[in-house]
Amino acid sequence: MGDGEAKGATEFAAEYPELAARMVKALSQADEAETPWPVSTSFVASHDIVAIIGNLPGSDEDSDETSSEVIDSVIDAAVSRGLIHSAREVGEDGLAIAVARCCRGGSIGCYIAVDDHEIRPEDAEVALPGCVLVSLPCDRVEQLADALDDVDVPYAALGQLGGDHIIVAGVPSNETYVDLALSEL
Repeated sequence: MGDGEAKGATEFAAEYPELAARMVKALSQADEAETPWPVSTSFVASHDIVAIIGNLPGSDEDSDETSSEVIDSVIDAAVSRGLIHSAREVGEDGLAIAVARCCRGGSIGCYIAVDDHEIRPEDAEVALPGCVLVSLPCDRVEQLADALDDVDVPYAALGQLGGDHIIVAGVPSNETYVDLALSEL
């Protein structure tokens, strides 16, 4: 299997216990996140949708990176319209740590679905400068998607908030890769 190919669900699951341990270790360090937006950096409402905004590695988007100024202005507008409950820059932490920090800070779990054929375990820890993790009510997803589409900013819905665990499951395998209780963080 080449480096660029996605791993099968079984190989993927085998690497995730180490990811969960690294998440716990990373969260033992201080969280110095600040946000330029007047919303929480932590998840705040059960049943909200979790999404990522910005260029993701391996996405089908154009190779031209979306400028952080465009992303900032769209998020500013979305916040002022009440579309977003929380926003956190992913940055150097990578997606897995950013999700865990948002969950721990808000004392709320989440269910994240990943495509077994497109996501690799190492992608969960890749630095994503310029990407922003957001949560928003289900009934506001279409409005945010329209705003992002209008300015060609890539985004992806990742899952939903609720419960007291961080669960990452594969689609279509339905295999659970991470099941981490918030009490372990």
